[in-house]
Amino acid sequence: MKHIILFLALLLLLTESGYSQHLNKKDSAVILNNIISYHIRYAVDADISITQNRVLSADGKSIFQKLMPADGQLITEIMPYKGDLNYPNKNYQLFTIHLPGFKVEYPDGMTSTTRLIGFKFDEDYLVAYDSTTSSIKFISGNFFKSRITQDFELDNTKPKSFYQYLMLRCYAMHPLNIRYTKKDENGIYFAVYSKIFNIDVEVFVRYDDHEMVKVTDDRLAGSITFSR
Repeated sequence: MKHIILFLALLLLLTESGYSQHLNKKDSAVILNNIISYHIRYAVDADISITQNRVLSADGKSIFQKLMPADGQLITEIMPYKGDLNYPNKNYQLFTIHLPGFKVEYPDGMTSTTRLIGFKFDEDYLVAYDSTTSSIKFISGNFFKSRITQDFELDNTKPKSFYQYLMLRCYAMHPLNIRYTKKDENGIYFAVYSKIFNIDVEVFVRYDDHEMVKVTDDRLAGSITFSR
């Protein structure tokens, strides 16, 4: 009986705080549309299937046919985040999107999966969601990002004030920890330990635009920019 009461109390707490175990169909579609639009916008020529004069190839499917099929449904997992991080604005709940390739299911039950070569850290995404207003903050992953620094107390003179923010912004690389390394005339440098590569990855934040979080590590240079 005690366990039942505790469960009901927890359920009531989640309900009152606006937390949800899923996104509605419309808001889920908004997230997927953002992901697809970003991949089409920033795809390399090899992924777009175009020739040198930027005309679509005569054979094979173009990128928009693969990612936006007229007769298929893109399959993905959008789940409540279960880690230790929290979003500063308590009206928002963190959700993760797992997308190991663009897997499409067709009416006949057949499936196909497309993996684009022009994107790194392309499996895991993080958003913050307010179920009462259907507001979505796009935080980490290969989609168009939301401005979120207004929700954090960031101070250029206090590098540690960026740690929580960077753990969220860098979620796509599976960060284990973050440490401050140096400053220059333009901004602040941090080392983010990526559990994907098992190395410290250098990232840079501008003094005048904290939304700009960019990988500057020579080993991964040009492979990912968290804010374009």
